Amino acid sequence: MDDKVLPDLELDINHYLDAAADASKRTRTVILTVVVASVLAFVGFLNSIDHNWMLQRVRATSAQSSDYLKKKFPDVTDPDALKQSHDLFYDALMKAYVNNSYTIHVPFFGVSLDVNDLALLSGVAFIILTLLFRFCLARELDNLSFGFEKALGDGRLDPFYHLLAMRQVLTTPPMDRPSSVDGKDPRAPGFWVKLIPKSLLALPVVVLTLVIAHDFATFDFGATVSLSHTLLLYVFSTVLWTLVCTVTVSCFKVWVQIDRCWNRYWMENQAAKKQSSIRVLTGRADLSPATGAVE
Repeated sequence: MDDKVLPDLELDINHYLDAAADASKRTRTVILTVVVASVLAFVGFLNSIDHNWMLQRVRATSAQSSDYLKKKFPDVTDPDALKQSHDLFYDALMKAYVNNSYTIHVPFFGVSLDVNDLALLSGVAFIILTLLFRFCLARELDNLSFGFEKALGDGRLDPFYHLLAMRQVLTTPPMDRPSSVDGKDPRAPGFWVKLIPKSLLALPVVVLTLVIAHDFATFDFGATVSLSHTLLLYVFSTVLWTLVCTVTVSCFKVWVQIDRCWNRYWMENQAAKKQSSIRVLTGRADLSPATGAVE
């Protein structure tokens, strides 16, 4: 079999631009998945607490003479009919409460888990997602640095920088924007504009903390069911919480490095543009006496 010789690939600035933009898109996809997982875990947490709306409805309907039941069936005045309506309505509420508060239905997979395992389930999901996010951020930082160095070496940093900045969503790099009507510097993004995207990264830690704190607060209930299971749950959920916090801090540090990379090459671009303007002005000044001599 003849050896196949691969042709030399000629990489231009567009390849680096596409690679950096794709890395940013991967990061954005993972952080959106983190947000969705956090919302689902938070919904499961709300359904499990003692003050959720479904449990309040059950309590409000427990007595046949409750005001809530009378408002639900205002046209039923016969006591026997009202008692029958109360029993049917109460049974339906209890069934819905048990199905949604004590079990967690996992979408797509079609399986159900006990609500007491919410800390373990969400902790494992969060550690996987945050690790993926950490890897995506690392690749984005590398691709960003490689692309900027290539553009700087080719003397095309300004178009590369602005074309790549126009593709960003969660990152807000400084750019040459039209002048602001309020007189503020339009190039520098505000503090909250930079902070809000990064706050999404804290959602897994916040949700997992709420779930574990609720588990510790309801130790008496768990111990009456199974003391050994409750203690094992505390151990494993605490380990997962520690891992999620560690990876989250690491992700935040890399994200800050990405912002610093943008700021560094923004300064490089501004310095290069200033030097170019000085050379143009110097060249015009040198040409002025010669032009006058010809005249």
